[in-house]
Amino acid sequence: MTAINQADAVRLGSGVADRVYAGSTLVWQRFRPTDLSGCVVWVDASQISAPNGAPVSITNLSGLQPALLGSPSPTFRTNALNTIMPCVRITQGEGRYRWTGLNLDKEYTLFIVARRWQLRGGRILTALGTTANILHGWHGNEFDCAYQEGWFNTPGPVGGVTATTAWRLYSADGSASNTSRLFLSGVLLGQHPSPPASKGFGGTLNISGYTNDGDVAVSQQADAEIAEIVVYNRKLNDVDRYRVERYLRIKWNP
Repeated sequence: MTAINQADAVRLGSGVADRVYAGSTLVWQRFRPTDLSGCVVWVDASQISAPNGAPVSITNLSGLQPALLGSPSPTFRTNALNTIMPCVRITQGEGRYRWTGLNLDKEYTLFIVARRWQLRGGRILTALGTTANILHGWHGNEFDCAYQEGWFNTPGPVGGVTATTAWRLYSADGSASNTSRLFLSGVLLGQHPSPPASKGFGGTLNISGYTNDGDVAVSQQADAEIAEIVVYNRKLNDVDRYRVERYLRIKWNP
């Protein structure tokens, strides 16, 4: 039996508790991505309270807020993941999010719990295209893949991985002195063939599309659902990266 102070998650019905008290004494507190230093973006659909189908504005729980580009706003979907957990629906040609002036460049670790919608492509989380050509997860017909000034040696696109609308837990990291890597549910998919990359995020971060062009084909806007996104401005050690992956896996069970 697991003691309460060793638990990774505590649920009350369909809800996930943040903390547990015995009287007035705090006996357990859920791990939060901001417990680790360098968290510059944390977007969590489970923190949103809205009716199903309502337009929503995402909130960065770790600082600088994004700007909404285009309209209408993304929408909230309740009970979308495993019939329990909510998500934010991003639709091609509609609202998408942009950060500029973010403390983020070549050193990074990112986590994405998301899925493609109807197998349509696009880029779910990327840098502004004028800064660098970066993508993680999927792109057009390519799947389980990443690109940062060159394709990573992953099963896709070269291996011809079949795209799916199933939920994915991706993580990725990179630094100015080491190669960039892509993981799926904590398992290494591949890495950049020629480290290190000379270009990073350059203070930018885009949800859906790597340019601001209104043409979805040019900007490569995403058609997707997002449960949670976490981004650090440093390369986490493998222990801490696994800690965040475990938190996301237990919470969302993607």
